[in-house]
Formats: sequence, structure tokens, C-alpha cells
Amino acid sequence: MDKVLAKRLLFIADAYGFLPRTHTGGRAAAGCEHAVHLLLEKVHASWQTREEDVVSLLILDVSGAFDNVSHRRLIHYLRKRRIPTPMVNWINSFLTGRSTCIKLLEVTSERFPTPISPILYLFYNADLLDIAMDEDGLRHGLVIGYIDDTSIMVNGRTTEELTKTLAMLHKRAEKWANQQPRGASQLDI
Repeated sequence: MDKVLAKRLLFIADAYGFLPRTHTGGRAAAGCEHAVHLLLEKVHASWQTREEDVVSLLILDVSGAFDNVSHRRLIHYLRKRRIPTPMVNWINSFLTGRSTCIKLLEVTSERFPTPISPILYLFYNADLLDIAMDEDGLRHGLVIGYIDDTSIMVNGRTTEELTKTLAMLHKRAEKWANQQPRGASQLDI
């Protein structure tokens, strides 16, 4: 993807809050270390409560993330996150019919669809981060995305409470994964 467009897309996403603020990776001042620090801070904060909450983490990894994204679904997610239409149209045009191959020394690979850039993937799986928001009054701790990896930290008073919460979140994650068109990325838990 054109570097200028990627920078503009990232600026728009950050300036207008089009992505969850805990979706790190591929963003300025939001690398892997940032994600780890957020998780550690939440764990320590949970341990400091009077109730001494139990903390658990559900880690989700999307396998084949960049090369198996449904372009049609990506365009839908860009529109859903209010990316300007001219930019969405340019991205759609860029992705349509594009393929690439890799050449190493004397060997050239078969052509394959062009993988998307990390910034586009942040939009593609932003809804996966949204599944764990506190819509049911549950005591979710923190949801962090690092490009194609998502960590959902929950805290509660008992292990049984966490098990129920994590099972419910797991079902939501599976529902998100199953909404993706066939051949699109698969969710590894």
C-alpha cells in the first residue's frame, strides 16, 4: 500500500478514535512493549484491590492473518469505522486483482494475492477487540490487540467467575471468526 496513504489512514484513525485505543502495533508510540506494560499495570492494579481479585488472560491469535483477509470484508470494516469514502475506494482499487511473488536467488514463487498492510489489518480485526467490552456488566479487565494477536484480561473474585466470563468471551471470539468469509483468517485460541 502506498506509504502516504498508510500514514494518512493511521493519522485519521488516531485523531478521530476510529480504532480501539488499546489496539497496538503498527501505530506510533504503541508497540509491543506498550501492550505488555498495559497488561502488567492491570494485573498489579487488580492485585492491589481489597478483594485481591483473581486475574486470567485469554490470548487469541489469528492464523494466516495478512494473506487470508477477505478484501470485501475489509472494505466493509473500513466503512463501518468511518474511513472517508475516497480513501476506501482507493484501497479497494489497490487490492483488486493484485498479486505478488517472491524471488530468492534463482527461485521465484508462484503468484499469490498481495497481503494487506498492518494498518489495514488493525481495521479488519478491530471488532474482535470490541467483543469483550463491558456490555453485560461483567468485570472485564483489559482488551489489547497487537496487530493480529488479541489478549483479553479479566479479573474477578473467583476462578469460577473467570471461567464463565472467559467461556462467554471465547464464544464471542468464535462468532467473530465464523462471520469471516470462507478462506479468510482462522482464529487460534
